[in-house]
Amino acid sequence: MNHEYAPLTITEYYSSGKIMHTNSIASLVFTKIQETATSGKYNVYISIQGITDNKYCHIKVNFYDANNRVLGEETIIKSVAANQPYNILTDHFWDKSTIDNAVRMEFYSTDGHVAVYGNGIYKFTKGNVEITIAVTSRVVTLGVKNI
Repeated sequence: MNHEYAPLTITEYYSSGKIMHTNSIASLVFTKIQETATSGKYNVYISIQGITDNKYCHIKVNFYDANNRVLGEETIIKSVAANQPYNILTDHFWDKSTIDNAVRMEFYSTDGHVAVYGNGIYKFTKGNVEITIAVTSRVVTLGVKNI
């Protein structure tokens, strides 16, 4: 709880290998967890800031045990404005036994590509527009130019 898991970038690809969507996350923090009245679930609160070229902030989280076996996976999904910085607080109901038994977690795209951690500059094109995203610490800078 209250640990920073960013900056990181999550990229989804077409089967051809071409980039479909990029989600550059400047900050990802699990802020609170509450046991629910419904047995077997936690209500997990997550604060996320970043920018994506998609209309969703979509993150897959895999949980692992001490033997590096996948215990389960959960998904974070929230509507955002494409190509605009977002700052969201969302909550999700996740399996209690998975979280209680996990020793680590990893972040992935919905198509299974592992997140890339650290600062960086990411460029992609949409039509005749080149979009540059620079991620440094907790700051996301967006640059857009016609090409």
